[in-house]
Amino acid sequence: MSSYPVRVVKVGGSLLDMPEFPETLRDWLSAQAIAAHVLVVGGGSLADGVRALSRRFRMDQAAAHWACVDLLTATARIVASLVPSLTFIRRFDELQSALQNVSAPCVVFAVADFLERVEPLMPAPALPHDWSATTDSIAARLAVALGAAELVLLKSTHCPPEVNCRTAADRGLVDEFFPIASGCLAKVRWVNLRDASAGEQHLPK
Repeated sequence: MSSYPVRVVKVGGSLLDMPEFPETLRDWLSAQAIAAHVLVVGGGSLADGVRALSRRFRMDQAAAHWACVDLLTATARIVASLVPSLTFIRRFDELQSALQNVSAPCVVFAVADFLERVEPLMPAPALPHDWSATTDSIAARLAVALGAAELVLLKSTHCPPEVNCRTAADRGLVDEFFPIASGCLAKVRWVNLRDASAGEQHLPK
């Protein structure tokens, strides 16, 4: 698809309250090996608000899921505005066109169009429309769709060295569906973006 390897980067929504977030993200991206970067931004406190409403009013989980998906367009726009070198894209066909560029693109992708039109047509297992799947799994499914060389999880916390995808899900470090969604990915990296001294870690299957 791309003349460069594709790197899908899940940007944890919890990172958005870092005062130095734009500079830290920009510096991290510039330090990476050349690739076409596709960023998926989590819902952060906005999704937490939907979760709270879901519990309070016993919302249908599918309705809560799609409400959170809609919020991801807002967080993607926010990150694109905070880091002007990033290009905001909301349609999957536009993302595919951008990845054909001769220069390696760096984009923030709003995933609603992908989740509504493309992901349901991908080989099973499809994403569940409930709280067992968050942007961790959404980013993993996008990485599969794009044939990405790797998925990077930018998080606010450290990942213990003995953890793999399954035990990370068991400990609540990633969502419940993530071991399934990421099962065929060649490489998953975990980066604690809040603590540069923590380094990064390969997350095995």
